[in-house]
Amino acid sequence: MAERKLSLPPFAALRAFYAAATHARFRDAADSLGVTDSAISHQVKRLEGYLRVALIDRSGAPARLTDAGRRYLARIEPALLRIHAATEAMLPAAGRSTVNKVLRCVARSPRKSLDSGTP
Repeated sequence: MAERKLSLPPFAALRAFYAAATHARFRDAADSLGVTDSAISHQVKRLEGYLRVALIDRSGAPARLTDAGRRYLARIEPALLRIHAATEAMLPAAGRSTVNKVLRCVARSPRKSLDSGTP
């Protein structure tokens, strides 16, 4: 099998963006991952630097996804959910609670999002 070089951003940055995009506030996103809201902000900025595009408009309160952010979320969410499902399928039942804690933001369906403007 030929080796392919994948151009991928840091996974921590993807997780932070996904959490921020599917929660109303950075604080809620941070709580879902067990990190600080500052860590979410730094990881999202890291992803924006990698992609060279603003994903979140922080000029107002609450922050909102940009058009690019909405497009990116729509494209990465299925991949993240597939990674989650593949991981769950590979783990014995006893190990699933640990992975659920690590990936819980990926498994959540977005009830509140930055787009909705709900606090």
